[in-house]
Amino acid sequence: LDPDLLARSEDSDCDGIENSIDDCPDDALNDLDSDGICGAEDPICNGDFEIGGLDSAEDILLLSQCSEIEGYLMISEITVRTMVGLEKLQVIGGNLSFVGNSSLTSLEGLENLISIGGSLQIEDNTAMVGVNALESLTVVSGQVLIQNNPQLAHVDGLTALKTVGGYLKLVENYLLHVNGLSALETVGGVLEIQSDRMITYDGLSNLTAIGENLLIRNNERL
Repeated sequence: LDPDLLARSEDSDCDGIENSIDDCPDDALNDLDSDGICGAEDPICNGDFEIGGLDSAEDILLLSQCSEIEGYLMISEITVRTMVGLEKLQVIGGNLSFVGNSSLTSLEGLENLISIGGSLQIEDNTAMVGVNALESLTVVSGQVLIQNNPQLAHVDGLTALKTVGGYLKLVENYLLHVNGLSALETVGGVLEIQSDRMITYDGLSNLTAIGENLLIRNNERL
């Protein structure tokens, strides 16, 4: 046998510790954030993460044990239709962004996400029809931007959202109503809604405070 190949088989992650005594024999998979804690024993994933391209499914698998991501999570140009595999994720410390995804139809897999410490951006997703999976999300400390998603007719998945720390902008989607914002109480910045298909604003009945302006634009059916 080739000594080099044999050495790699006994120390697959080349960290100088043989597999037989290495708690993380494959650091790239079992210790994703390189903090020395492996797999299911490490539900807090340190750092920033991006999912996209041909490795989208593999990227999701790598994050499947995370209950918390301390940094941001960026999803762009993914090749899968949902976020299935991230069911354990509850907290994101930074931004959560879905930008430029032509295959993504829903956010299924994020049903247990409770809070976002940064901003939520859902923009330029041509096939997205709903955000129902965000049903547990109660707080976004930063901004919420939902823009240019031509198939998105409602935001019913945001029914638990109570607080947005910055602005909330729903612009250039296919929105017919905002009933999904029925729990929303506070927006720290501007609240802007723009849709030429909107037929009702009844979903804002519990809104009590807006930090800046309320802008209702290009809503010809009202």
